[in-house]
Amino acid sequence: MLRSATASTVVSSNTMKYASDSPSSCGVRERSAGTVGADTTLLVPTVTGRCTTLLPYAARFDRPGRIPVRHLRTPAYAGRVDLDQLRTALALLRYRTINRTAAAEGLAPSSVSDRVRRLEAELGAPLFSRDHTGMHPTAAGRDYLRAAATALATLDEAAEHLHATPGLVVGAQASVADELLPAVLDELRRSHPDLRVRLRPDPDRGRLLAALDGGEIDAAVLLDTGEQVGDLGFPPPASAPEHLDLRTVAMTVVAAPRHPLLGRPATMDEIRRTGGLLGREPGCSFWMATRRWLGPDVDLTAVGGLAQVRDWVATGRGIALLPRFAVRADLDSGRLAALDVAVPPLQLRLIWRHDDDAADRLRPLLYALTRA
Repeated sequence: MLRSATASTVVSSNTMKYASDSPSSCGVRERSAGTVGADTTLLVPTVTGRCTTLLPYAARFDRPGRIPVRHLRTPAYAGRVDLDQLRTALALLRYRTINRTAAAEGLAPSSVSDRVRRLEAELGAPLFSRDHTGMHPTAAGRDYLRAAATALATLDEAAEHLHATPGLVVGAQASVADELLPAVLDELRRSHPDLRVRLRPDPDRGRLLAALDGGEIDAAVLLDTGEQVGDLGFPPPASAPEHLDLRTVAMTVVAAPRHPLLGRPATMDEIRRTGGLLGREPGCSFWMATRRWLGPDVDLTAVGGLAQVRDWVATGRGIALLPRFAVRADLDSGRLAALDVAVPPLQLRLIWRHDDDAADRLRPLLYALTRA
Protein backbone atom coordinates (compact mmCIF):
# COMPACT_ATOMS: atom_id res chain seq x y z
CA MET A 1 0.00 0.00 0.00
CA LEU A 2 1.23 3.50 -0.97
CA ARG A 3 0.12 6.54 1.02
CA SER A 4 0.47 10.28 0.65
CA ALA A 5 -0.28 13.04 3.15
CA THR A 6 -3.80 13.60 1.86
CA ALA A 7 -4.66 10.54 -0.15
CA SER A 8 -3.95 6.84 -0.25
CA THR A 9 -3.75 4.55 -3.28
CA VAL A 10 -4.58 0.89 -2.78
CA VAL A 11 -3.39 -1.58 -5.43
CA SER A 12 -4.92 -5.04 -5.44
CA SER A 13 -4.40 -7.88 -7.90
CA ASN A 14 -7.35 -6.92 -10.10
CA THR A 15 -8.43 -3.39 -9.25
CA MET A 16 -7.09 -0.10 -8.10
CA LYS A 17 -9.14 2.24 -5.88
CA TYR A 18 -8.56 5.87 -4.93
CA ALA A 19 -9.64 7.21 -1.53
CA SER A 20 -9.38 10.68 -0.09
CA ASP A 21 -8.78 11.47 3.56
CA SER A 22 -10.23 14.96 3.22
CA PRO A 23 -12.56 15.14 0.20
CA SER A 24 -14.02 18.47 1.21
CA SER A 25 -10.66 20.22 1.34
CA CYS A 26 -9.24 18.99 -1.96
CA GLY A 27 -12.31 18.05 -3.94
CA VAL A 28 -11.14 14.46 -4.59
CA ARG A 29 -13.80 11.82 -5.07
CA GLU A 30 -13.41 8.08 -4.80
CA ARG A 31 -12.86 6.48 -8.21
CA SER A 32 -12.28 3.02 -9.54
CA ALA A 33 -9.40 2.36 -11.88
CA GLY A 34 -8.08 -0.13 -14.36
CA THR A 35 -7.15 -3.76 -14.22
CA VAL A 36 -4.25 -5.79 -15.44
CA GLY A 37 -3.40 -5.07 -19.09
CA ALA A 38 -5.57 -1.95 -19.24
CA ASP A 39 -4.68 1.71 -19.51
CA THR A 40 -5.01 3.20 -16.04
CA THR A 41 -5.06 6.71 -14.60
CA LEU A 42 -3.15 7.28 -11.38
CA LEU A 43 -3.70 10.25 -9.11
CA VAL A 44 -0.40 11.95 -8.35
CA PRO A 45 -0.31 14.29 -5.29
CA THR A 46 0.53 17.81 -6.44
CA VAL A 47 0.79 20.86 -4.15
CA THR A 48 -1.37 23.75 -5.36
CA GLY A 49 -1.51 26.63 -2.90
CA ARG A 50 -2.41 25.44 0.62
CA CYS A 51 -3.94 22.21 -0.61
CA THR A 52 -2.54 19.06 -2.19
CA THR A 53 -4.45 18.20 -5.36
CA LEU A 54 -4.44 14.81 -7.01
CA LEU A 55 -3.74 15.11 -10.74
CA PRO A 56 -4.20 12.25 -13.26
CA TYR A 57 -1.18 10.46 -14.75
CA ALA A 58 -1.48 7.73 -17.36
CA ALA A 59 0.05 4.29 -16.82
CA ARG A 60 -0.47 0.67 -17.79
CA PHE A 61 -0.44 -2.44 -15.59
CA ASP A 62 0.95 -5.59 -17.11
CA ARG A 63 0.90 -7.65 -13.94
CA PRO A 64 -0.87 -7.24 -10.59
CA GLY A 65 0.44 -4.65 -8.18
CA ARG A 66 3.44 -3.49 -10.23
CA ILE A 67 3.93 -0.61 -12.66
CA PRO A 68 7.05 -1.11 -14.80
CA VAL A 69 8.79 2.23 -15.45
CA ARG A 70 9.40 1.34 -19.09
CA HIS A 71 5.65 1.34 -19.71
CA LEU A 72 4.86 4.70 -18.13
CA ARG A 73 3.24 7.14 -20.50
CA THR A 74 3.42 10.89 -20.35
CA PRO A 75 0.24 12.95 -19.94
CA ALA A 76 -1.56 14.28 -22.99
CA TYR A 77 0.71 16.41 -25.22
CA ALA A 78 1.15 19.87 -23.72
CA GLY A 79 3.34 21.46 -26.37
CA ARG A 80 6.70 20.80 -24.71
CA VAL A 81 8.61 19.56 -27.76
CA ASP A 82 12.39 19.87 -27.94
CA LEU A 83 13.32 21.37 -31.30
CA ASP A 84 16.57 19.40 -31.54
CA GLN A 85 14.58 16.20 -31.11
CA LEU A 86 12.13 17.37 -33.76
CA ARG A 87 14.89 18.22 -36.23
CA THR A 88 16.44 14.79 -35.65
CA ALA A 89 13.11 13.11 -36.34
CA LEU A 90 12.80 15.11 -39.56
CA ALA A 91 16.29 14.01 -40.56
CA LEU A 92 15.32 10.40 -39.84
CA LEU A 93 12.27 10.83 -42.06
CA ARG A 94 14.63 11.86 -44.84
CA TYR A 95 17.47 9.35 -44.37
CA ARG A 96 15.34 6.38 -43.20
CA THR A 97 17.99 4.66 -41.05
CA ILE A 98 19.58 5.53 -37.73
CA ASN A 99 23.13 5.23 -39.07
CA ARG A 100 22.59 7.42 -42.12
CA THR A 101 20.81 10.02 -40.01
CA ALA A 102 23.61 9.98 -37.43
CA ALA A 103 26.25 10.51 -40.15
CA ALA A 104 24.31 13.35 -41.77
CA GLU A 105 23.59 15.15 -38.50
CA GLY A 106 26.98 14.55 -36.86
CA LEU A 107 25.47 12.54 -34.00
CA ALA A 108 26.07 9.16 -32.47
CA PRO A 109 23.49 6.55 -33.54
CA SER A 110 22.44 6.16 -29.92
CA SER A 111 21.75 9.90 -29.72
CA VAL A 112 19.48 9.71 -32.76
CA SER A 113 17.53 6.82 -31.26
CA ASP A 114 17.30 8.54 -27.90
CA ARG A 115 16.04 11.82 -29.36
CA VAL A 116 13.36 10.12 -31.42
CA ARG A 117 12.21 7.99 -28.47
CA ARG A 118 12.01 11.04 -26.23
CA LEU A 119 10.00 12.93 -28.83
CA GLU A 120 7.58 10.05 -29.24
CA ALA A 121 7.24 9.79 -25.47
CA GLU A 122 6.49 13.49 -25.23
CA LEU A 123 3.89 13.25 -27.98
CA GLY A 124 2.41 10.06 -26.57
CA ALA A 125 2.33 8.38 -29.98
CA PRO A 126 4.82 6.59 -32.24
CA LEU A 127 6.19 8.47 -35.23
CA PHE A 128 8.06 5.52 -36.74
CA SER A 129 7.72 1.79 -36.96
CA ARG A 130 10.88 -0.28 -36.63
CA ASP A 131 11.98 -3.37 -38.53
CA HIS A 132 15.19 -4.92 -39.81
CA THR A 133 15.22 -2.62 -42.88
CA GLY A 134 15.14 0.60 -40.91
CA MET A 135 12.71 3.20 -39.60
CA HIS A 136 9.43 3.80 -41.40
CA PRO A 137 7.11 6.70 -40.58
CA THR A 138 3.60 5.82 -39.57
CA ALA A 139 0.87 7.52 -41.55
CA ALA A 140 0.08 9.83 -38.66
CA GLY A 141 3.79 10.33 -37.97
CA ARG A 142 4.44 11.38 -41.56
CA ASP A 143 1.60 13.91 -41.44
CA TYR A 144 2.83 15.29 -38.13
CA LEU A 145 6.43 15.64 -39.31
CA ARG A 146 5.41 17.34 -42.54
CA ALA A 147 3.41 19.88 -40.58
CA ALA A 148 6.29 20.25 -38.11
CA ALA A 149 8.74 20.89 -40.96
CA THR A 150 6.57 23.77 -42.18
CA ALA A 151 6.34 25.18 -38.66
CA LEU A 152 10.12 24.91 -38.18
CA ALA A 153 10.75 26.71 -41.45
CA THR A 154 8.47 29.51 -40.27
CA LEU A 155 10.32 29.70 -36.94
CA ASP A 156 13.70 29.75 -38.69
CA GLU A 157 12.58 32.55 -41.00
CA ALA A 158 11.25 34.53 -38.05
CA ALA A 159 14.58 34.07 -36.23
CA GLU A 160 16.45 35.37 -39.28
CA HIS A 161 14.24 38.46 -39.39
CA LEU A 162 14.68 38.92 -35.63
CA HIS A 163 18.47 39.08 -35.87
CA ALA A 164 18.81 40.62 -39.32
CA THR A 165 19.69 44.23 -39.87
CA PRO A 166 16.47 46.14 -40.54
CA GLY A 167 15.87 46.57 -44.24
CA LEU A 168 15.34 49.79 -46.13
CA VAL A 169 12.81 50.54 -48.85
CA VAL A 170 14.17 53.27 -51.08
CA GLY A 171 12.07 55.00 -53.70
CA ALA A 172 13.67 56.61 -56.71
CA GLN A 173 12.71 58.34 -59.92
CA ALA A 174 12.94 56.01 -62.87
CA SER A 175 15.99 57.69 -64.44
CA VAL A 176 17.91 57.62 -61.16
CA ALA A 177 16.90 54.02 -60.48
CA ASP A 178 17.90 52.87 -63.96
CA GLU A 179 21.16 54.75 -64.38
CA LEU A 180 22.60 55.47 -60.93
CA LEU A 181 21.24 53.22 -58.21
CA PRO A 182 22.51 49.86 -59.55
CA ALA A 183 26.05 51.02 -58.74
CA VAL A 184 24.87 52.23 -55.34
CA LEU A 185 23.30 48.85 -54.53
CA ASP A 186 26.49 47.07 -55.61
CA GLU A 187 28.47 49.28 -53.24
CA LEU A 188 26.02 48.54 -50.43
CA ARG A 189 26.32 44.77 -50.96
CA ARG A 190 30.09 45.01 -50.72
CA SER A 191 30.24 47.29 -47.69
CA HIS A 192 27.14 46.08 -45.79
CA PRO A 193 26.30 42.52 -46.87
CA ASP A 194 23.71 42.16 -44.06
CA LEU A 195 21.79 45.28 -45.03
CA ARG A 196 18.67 44.54 -47.02
CA VAL A 197 17.69 47.30 -49.44
CA ARG A 198 14.62 47.08 -51.64
CA LEU A 199 14.40 49.51 -54.51
CA ARG A 200 11.03 50.96 -55.49
CA PRO A 201 11.34 52.87 -58.78
CA ASP A 202 8.50 55.10 -59.91
CA PRO A 203 8.42 57.58 -62.79
CA ASP A 204 5.87 59.67 -60.89
CA ARG A 205 7.64 61.90 -58.36
CA GLY A 206 4.33 62.82 -56.74
CA ARG A 207 3.60 59.16 -55.96
CA LEU A 208 7.09 58.75 -54.48
CA LEU A 209 6.65 61.70 -52.15
CA ALA A 210 3.18 60.50 -51.15
CA ALA A 211 4.65 57.07 -50.36
CA LEU A 212 7.30 58.75 -48.22
CA ASP A 213 4.67 60.75 -46.33
CA GLY A 214 2.64 57.57 -45.81
CA GLY A 215 5.55 55.51 -44.47
CA GLU A 216 5.53 53.09 -47.41
CA ILE A 217 9.19 53.88 -48.16
CA ASP A 218 12.01 54.93 -45.86
CA ALA A 219 13.64 57.42 -48.21
CA ALA A 220 13.46 58.81 -51.73
CA VAL A 221 16.31 59.65 -54.08
CA LEU A 222 15.60 62.28 -56.70
CA LEU A 223 17.06 65.20 -58.62
CA ASP A 224 16.41 68.69 -57.28
CA THR A 225 18.10 72.04 -56.80
CA GLY A 226 17.93 75.07 -54.52
CA GLU A 227 17.67 75.31 -50.76
CA GLN A 228 14.32 73.61 -50.30
CA VAL A 229 12.80 70.39 -51.52
CA GLY A 230 10.89 71.18 -54.71
CA ASP A 231 12.87 74.27 -55.80
CA LEU A 232 13.41 72.55 -59.16
CA GLY A 233 9.74 73.17 -59.88
CA PHE A 234 7.69 70.32 -58.38
CA PRO A 235 5.26 70.64 -55.44
CA PRO A 236 7.04 69.92 -52.14
CA PRO A 237 5.72 67.13 -49.88
CA ALA A 238 3.24 68.09 -47.21
CA SER A 239 5.29 66.83 -44.27
CA ALA A 240 8.43 69.01 -44.67
CA PRO A 241 10.87 66.07 -44.71
CA GLU A 242 14.57 66.14 -44.00
CA HIS A 243 16.92 66.18 -46.96
CA LEU A 244 20.59 65.97 -47.78
CA ASP A 245 22.32 66.81 -51.04
CA LEU A 246 24.62 63.89 -51.70
CA ARG A 247 26.48 65.06 -54.77
CA THR A 248 26.38 67.48 -57.64
CA VAL A 249 24.94 66.07 -60.84
CA ALA A 250 26.51 67.58 -63.94
CA MET A 251 24.08 68.45 -66.74
CA THR A 252 24.98 68.59 -70.41
CA VAL A 253 23.29 69.52 -73.66
CA VAL A 254 23.65 66.63 -76.11
CA ALA A 255 23.20 66.57 -79.87
CA ALA A 256 23.83 64.31 -82.83
CA PRO A 257 27.52 64.12 -83.81
CA ARG A 258 27.13 66.48 -86.84
CA HIS A 259 24.95 69.13 -85.23
CA PRO A 260 25.80 72.69 -86.41
CA LEU A 261 26.27 74.00 -82.85
CA LEU A 262 29.15 71.61 -82.20
CA GLY A 263 32.80 72.60 -82.47
CA ARG A 264 32.47 76.04 -80.87
CA PRO A 265 30.99 77.65 -77.76
CA ALA A 266 27.21 77.87 -77.97
CA THR A 267 24.98 80.45 -76.31
CA MET A 268 21.67 80.05 -74.49
CA ASP A 269 19.95 82.13 -77.19
CA GLU A 270 21.18 79.79 -79.92
CA ILE A 271 19.88 76.79 -77.99
CA ARG A 272 16.50 78.47 -77.46
CA ARG A 273 16.21 79.18 -81.18
CA THR A 274 17.00 75.66 -82.35
CA GLY A 275 13.32 74.75 -82.21
CA GLY A 276 14.17 71.15 -81.44
CA LEU A 277 14.52 70.88 -77.70
CA LEU A 278 13.44 67.45 -76.51
CA GLY A 279 12.32 66.16 -73.13
CA ARG A 280 10.58 63.20 -71.55
CA GLU A 281 7.41 64.87 -70.26
CA PRO A 282 6.48 68.03 -68.31
CA GLY A 283 6.86 66.40 -64.87
CA CYS A 284 10.36 65.12 -65.63
CA SER A 285 13.36 66.57 -63.77
CA PHE A 286 15.21 67.21 -67.06
CA TRP A 287 12.22 69.08 -68.48
CA MET A 288 12.01 71.22 -65.31
CA ALA A 289 15.78 71.82 -65.38
CA THR A 290 15.57 72.95 -69.01
CA ARG A 291 12.83 75.48 -68.27
CA ARG A 292 14.59 76.66 -65.10
CA TRP A 293 17.69 77.32 -67.22
CA LEU A 294 16.24 78.66 -70.46
CA GLY A 295 12.98 80.14 -69.16
CA PRO A 296 9.43 78.89 -68.61
CA ASP A 297 8.31 79.75 -72.14
CA VAL A 298 10.89 77.69 -74.02
CA ASP A 299 9.40 75.17 -76.47
CA LEU A 300 9.95 71.51 -75.59
CA THR A 301 8.75 68.35 -77.30
CA ALA A 302 7.82 65.38 -75.11
CA VAL A 303 9.00 62.07 -76.60
CA GLY A 304 8.54 59.57 -73.75
CA GLY A 305 11.23 57.85 -71.74
CA LEU A 306 14.92 58.60 -71.35
CA ALA A 307 15.88 55.99 -73.94
CA GLN A 308 13.56 57.60 -76.47
CA VAL A 309 15.09 61.04 -75.82
CA ARG A 310 18.57 59.68 -76.49
CA ASP A 311 17.39 57.90 -79.64
CA TRP A 312 15.73 61.04 -81.01
CA VAL A 313 18.85 63.10 -80.32
CA ALA A 314 21.14 60.47 -81.90
CA THR A 315 19.08 60.50 -85.10
CA GLY A 316 19.26 64.32 -85.38
CA ARG A 317 15.68 65.12 -84.41
CA GLY A 318 16.66 67.65 -81.75
CA ILE A 319 18.87 68.37 -78.76
CA ALA A 320 18.27 67.73 -75.06
CA LEU A 321 19.49 68.72 -71.62
CA LEU A 322 20.29 65.54 -69.72
CA PRO A 323 22.42 64.51 -66.72
CA ARG A 324 25.89 63.42 -67.75
CA PHE A 325 25.53 60.09 -65.91
CA ALA A 326 22.58 59.25 -68.20
CA VAL A 327 24.51 59.84 -71.42
CA ARG A 328 28.06 58.89 -70.45
CA ALA A 329 28.10 55.68 -72.48
CA ASP A 330 26.66 57.43 -75.56
CA LEU A 331 29.25 60.22 -75.31
CA ASP A 332 32.09 57.73 -74.92
CA SER A 333 30.93 55.73 -77.96
CA GLY A 334 30.42 58.81 -80.13
CA ARG A 335 26.72 58.16 -80.58
CA LEU A 336 26.01 61.55 -78.97
CA ALA A 337 28.11 64.72 -78.65
CA ALA A 338 28.08 67.44 -75.96
CA LEU A 339 27.63 71.10 -76.81
CA ASP A 340 30.13 73.58 -75.40
CA VAL A 341 27.82 75.55 -73.12
CA ALA A 342 27.73 76.14 -69.37
CA VAL A 343 24.69 74.55 -67.71
CA PRO A 344 23.81 74.81 -64.01
CA PRO A 345 24.02 71.42 -62.26
CA LEU A 346 21.35 69.61 -60.27
CA GLN A 347 21.69 67.89 -56.90
CA LEU A 348 21.23 64.24 -56.14
CA ARG A 349 19.03 64.62 -53.08
CA LEU A 350 18.05 62.10 -50.44
CA ILE A 351 14.75 62.85 -48.70
CA TRP A 352 13.40 61.13 -45.60
CA ARG A 353 10.77 61.65 -42.93
CA HIS A 354 11.81 63.52 -39.81
CA ASP A 355 12.70 60.72 -37.40
CA ASP A 356 15.30 60.51 -34.64
CA ASP A 357 16.52 57.11 -35.83
CA ALA A 358 16.28 57.72 -39.56
CA ALA A 359 19.76 59.18 -40.05
CA ASP A 360 21.39 56.19 -38.35
CA ARG A 361 19.43 53.70 -40.45
CA LEU A 362 20.21 55.58 -43.65
CA ARG A 363 23.93 56.09 -43.00
CA PRO A 364 25.10 53.11 -45.14
CA LEU A 365 22.91 54.32 -47.99
CA LEU A 366 24.28 57.84 -47.65
CA TYR A 367 27.82 56.50 -47.82
CA ALA A 368 27.13 54.40 -50.91
CA LEU A 369 25.36 57.24 -52.70
CA THR A 370 28.26 59.63 -52.14
CA ARG A 371 30.63 57.11 -53.72
CA ALA A 372 28.46 56.18 -56.70
